[in-house]
Amino acid sequence: MQLTGYKIFLPMLMVLTIGFFNVLQAKDESGKVKYSVKITDAAHHLAEVTVLFPKTEASSIDFVMPAWRLGKYKILNLANGIRSFTVTDARGRELIARKVDKNTWRIILDRPSKLAVTYQLYANQLETRARHIDDTHAYLDGAGSFIYSPEFMHLPLTVTLDVPSKWRSRSGMKRLNKHSFSAENYDVLASSPIESGIHQYFSFSADDRDYEIVIWGKGNFDGNKIKADYKKMVVEHGKLWGDYPFTKYLFIIHATTGARGATEHINSTIIQMDALSFSDEKDYQRFIYISSHEFVHTWNVKAYRPNGIQKYNYTGENYSDLLWVSEGSTSYFGELLLVRAGLLSVEDYLKALAKKVQTYQLKPGVKVMTAQQSSFDAWIEGGGDRANNFSVNIYTKGSILSLLMDVDLLKATEAENGYAHLHKLLYQRFPVAEKGFSAKDMQDLMEEISGDNYNKFWNNYVESTAEIDFDALFNSLGLKLTTADKDKSKKAKSKKAKNTKEDTPQTLWSGIKLKGNKISSVPKESPAWKAGLSANDILVAINGMKVEPEKLESLLSAFKINDEVKVTFFRRNLLKEVNMELTNYTPKELKLSYIDDATDLQKKMYEKWLGQDWPTSNEKK
Repeated sequence: MQLTGYKIFLPMLMVLTIGFFNVLQAKDESGKVKYSVKITDAAHHLAEVTVLFPKTEASSIDFVMPAWRLGKYKILNLANGIRSFTVTDARGRELIARKVDKNTWRIILDRPSKLAVTYQLYANQLETRARHIDDTHAYLDGAGSFIYSPEFMHLPLTVTLDVPSKWRSRSGMKRLNKHSFSAENYDVLASSPIESGIHQYFSFSADDRDYEIVIWGKGNFDGNKIKADYKKMVVEHGKLWGDYPFTKYLFIIHATTGARGATEHINSTIIQMDALSFSDEKDYQRFIYISSHEFVHTWNVKAYRPNGIQKYNYTGENYSDLLWVSEGSTSYFGELLLVRAGLLSVEDYLKALAKKVQTYQLKPGVKVMTAQQSSFDAWIEGGGDRANNFSVNIYTKGSILSLLMDVDLLKATEAENGYAHLHKLLYQRFPVAEKGFSAKDMQDLMEEISGDNYNKFWNNYVESTAEIDFDALFNSLGLKLTTADKDKSKKAKSKKAKNTKEDTPQTLWSGIKLKGNKISSVPKESPAWKAGLSANDILVAINGMKVEPEKLESLLSAFKINDEVKVTFFRRNLLKEVNMELTNYTPKELKLSYIDDATDLQKKMYEKWLGQDWPTSNEKK
């Protein structure tokens, strides 16, 4: 009897144990959010997204689609791609989903329940890098594709894709299987795009980190060259911060048409280039620079970032007066680290830097808008005529200020520590999961590094538009900034002395910039500006002679400096005419060269700054 009872009891115990295990497992699974994506009509950019949410005890719950995607400080109204939004409870009942604003659906519950949300996603926004589906791939930015509930966005989640059999899926998230990934919470999902489709794949390891490269599209790229250059690049970046905030990183490259740009993510990046812009040396240099810029963001923005964007608000603008650090300093380090990695020659870097200074000096907006204002207004700032004349962007301004701070810190520490050390401290002391940093934090760190107070410096260059003394700045590095036309002038004078010829003719300037026959911009205080011409005016004739856009300079060459000409144009379909006085304009083509009698300190600062030895006499030539 005892043996028989034991035989009966053992199976029962096993059933109870298995059942209890299943209950625990179900309980564990109920603490996750589960996303699934099914490509339903690739040719028409459609997918069906289903999201399973855990049981909620609330009487109402909101489901939200972000209004913008990370890395692009602009409201994109991403909910415009959602249709057929339905919600069902655990009993299979369809609940009423009422929209309370443009990107929020609210559900009223009469009892606690798990919920399933299903919606159709229209994904045809490749150029904004938000989402794109066609017959060859699906690119899904987390914030651009997936809704969330504020109640559950802190929970772990999974994403599973149902895609064509020949497709392969990649993401910076943890891989569960061929087409499934997991993330710690919605913030990680929002910054972990998925690339699924037909693509070329490469991988490598460096500094105990694993890297993947996925290239979608056909073009004149060399995947093995990209792989080799990336391997040099990532190691050099790691040296600056001394550590990596990831163990695995994914580069997603789109070789396509009609979409250009890039966006950083927590452990991946998306780079879009014209399919045939990889083989030309200048084009490839641009590609590798973009790659470097985005990889710098892995630290600067993704591992540490300023107050205002430290904790993302997905439904509205995230204001900060330090976006010039987030973007401009990233641009600065992106170029500098390519030199240190041997992927950009010192000569090319100095040429590009001189051109950047030239662009900065000729932009009227630098005298109007501060770096602080530019950062705060990044959400509304656009391109065009007004931007050039009354604004400055966070990239150019931030990059120039980063150079200024770098040189100032190097000078104060006798070339021991510069701006890179400040960013290393930001990385160590302001982990993004805990806190953001402020302008005062940066000033305090600069004082800690140098021993000097930076309140006045900050007020002059960040909060005001004080003019930068570029001659003194570059002199500290053993360099001098000159203009190419000065050299030409010397040659012209020499030629005149020998041949007794007249000086080189001066260049006529109108200030008119055309796109077709439409004026695209008018620089402040230019002849066109003073005459009252404006962007979007349609240029017709000058002194009765028809204007052909590609021949505008030839047409103007028939006149002399201070000549007054009649400009005929259309404005709002009305034919108008104004007088414009042509003036002289000598382009300030700047160049950087080495000082012959540089001191030991200047040489030391140069070497610390560029990570390169001071050049020999032959190298200077």
